[in-house]
Amino acid sequence: MNEGVHNIITFTTLGSCISMRSILLKISLSLALIFLLSVPAFATTVKVFNLAYVTQSSDPTKAMTSLIQRQFGAESESLKKEEEALQKKVEAFQKQAAALSEKVRNERGQALDKEVRAFQQKSVTFANKLGPVQQKYQTQIIEIVKKAAENYAKAKKIEILLDTSSSVAYAAPASDVSKDMLAEINKLWKQQGSKFK
Repeated sequence: MNEGVHNIITFTTLGSCISMRSILLKISLSLALIFLLSVPAFATTVKVFNLAYVTQSSDPTKAMTSLIQRQFGAESESLKKEEEALQKKVEAFQKQAAALSEKVRNERGQALDKEVRAFQQKSVTFANKLGPVQQKYQTQIIEIVKKAAENYAKAKKIEILLDTSSSVAYAAPASDVSKDMLAEINKLWKQQGSKFK
């Protein structure tokens, strides 16, 4: 095929694509404009709250933290100290390794590796004990948050209640009901006796 003809065909094809894109863009913008103009006909009451803030600040989460600290705090602190001591041993070994003979370096390296594996096993055992307990509390907290959202939305005739910590790019400060949601969560927590089931 003649290069000039090929260039014309390519240009014409690209021109068609560009033209089609501009038509699609105009249609999309027109539909968006129609939708925006029709929103009042479908107006809903939308409020937002920061789930992460509300959950972390809530009385049930504070209670969970306290219970976990009482039950697992000493073991957690012991593991933390052991980890720090082990880290210092590893750093000291790394500094000395070049000056050691190969035999001594291998012996100390293997001994240190054994300590690291033993510590990792302790950490896994601890996590396996802590995990189910923490999950049990978190599940109950989620139930309380869901119930609080439902109660608050019904009481205030809110049709949509969104989480700003994960799904909203922007919300006007007037639409934020985080403090009210926190109060509702704490109220439900008190109604269930301020304790987990």
